[in-house]
Amino acid sequence: MDERVSEAETAMVLNTYMYTDYEFAEDGMSLGTIVKEMPQHIDVNGVYHPQYTILKEAVQNPEIGNLRISHDPQSMGFNEGTNAAVFTSPDNGRMYVVYRGTSDGEWMDNGKGLSLDETAQQKQAVDYFDAVMGSMAAGSVSRIVVTGHSKGANKAQFVTMDSGYSSRIDACYSIDGQGQSQKAISRWRASLGEAEYDSRSQKIYGINGENDYVSVLGTCIIPASHIFYVRTGADPFDFAAYHDITRMFATYERYSDGSSGIVYNGRKNPFVFKRGAVADYISSVSDELMELPEDELNGCAMSAMQIPEIAFGGSKKGLDGTGISLKDIRSFGRSGVPIIAGVLSNTGEGQEFARRVKERSYMGTVFSISDSMDVSYEALKGVGDILDDMVGRLKNISEELLQSAYRLSFYLDSVLIKEPHIKLCVGGLDSQREILGKRAKILERVAAMCAEFDKGVM
Repeated sequence: MDERVSEAETAMVLNTYMYTDYEFAEDGMSLGTIVKEMPQHIDVNGVYHPQYTILKEAVQNPEIGNLRISHDPQSMGFNEGTNAAVFTSPDNGRMYVVYRGTSDGEWMDNGKGLSLDETAQQKQAVDYFDAVMGSMAAGSVSRIVVTGHSKGANKAQFVTMDSGYSSRIDACYSIDGQGQSQKAISRWRASLGEAEYDSRSQKIYGINGENDYVSVLGTCIIPASHIFYVRTGADPFDFAAYHDITRMFATYERYSDGSSGIVYNGRKNPFVFKRGAVADYISSVSDELMELPEDELNGCAMSAMQIPEIAFGGSKKGLDGTGISLKDIRSFGRSGVPIIAGVLSNTGEGQEFARRVKERSYMGTVFSISDSMDVSYEALKGVGDILDDMVGRLKNISEELLQSAYRLSFYLDSVLIKEPHIKLCVGGLDSQREILGKRAKILERVAAMCAEFDKGVM
């Protein structure tokens, strides 16, 4: 493997490395040496098999294998969420600052990143980069690259836009990175000015899996011409694999005996022309969520992130001690669920996503919605029926109030309670009735779609 590897692909390899248990690595060790010693320290045939297989082949290229690691964030006083590393070429010609994806305790921070202008972990990422730059002699490295995967990519974007050393950054490669909040973008535009804001954002490149569902969250600050999609080696119904960086180096193989498997390579997969149906659907959901008032958006985001925090982090709270509140859960039920279901049933992106899921016969693979979730169609439709009933009762109440208003207006013309006041109340009821009616129809459609998925009649 002696051909030149692009800067972007090198960044992708380094991001893959960040998902190994590399605590044994010491400052100054080459990536080639670290990978060679991995079998002595980690399970390279089990949980870390994908990463090790990719890295073992990739480091055969001296451009990658000779990069040297440094600047352990924990030894520099940063918290456990700041998983990052610096890789420098022997001639100091190029330096990569790499941020790992979401660590335990950071899921809630992801949610805040959709609504706040700065989160605790985004600030830590900037502080880490600034500390690295402050420890270096001016001009000692010719080219500086910032990169990360998933949350790490969000941090890399944020550092590029926010750091006082941003002028030293030559490129940022965001791999499957969540977008930024509108508040952060507004702050940068105001503090930097439009010309500097554009100059910094032009340094950022997005490299996303074809069906990645994280890079479409939030507001994208990456120029459209700088976004590329990579073929993802995954079973079409392996949802988690769409966001797995190792699948950008893998092919999904079907064998003559009907079995299947994933083959990992040391080179990334080819680019594709556009993103897939899953990404389009999640993008449409995100676009509607980002239009919500800040409190509602924050509640939906925090509720959504609580699930992976418990599942992967084992805690109900983030690193800063925050968790979701009853208010957050209500926001998710009031706004998040209707948006998710509404986009699925009422938009082209949602219907295409549903069509893809419906095509459950894929080279012998059988998929049922019940494989993924326990759905009670009757319960869903029952809730819709209850809402329908409420809509009808609200309509009757509105009509009775209007009739009462006319009578009150005649007998109590000089009293404060007048017809216009009652009509105003009726208008509020009508508005709520319209909202409930829409939600009832959405739930009924979702119930019908779920049933049709498993019957295979769609």
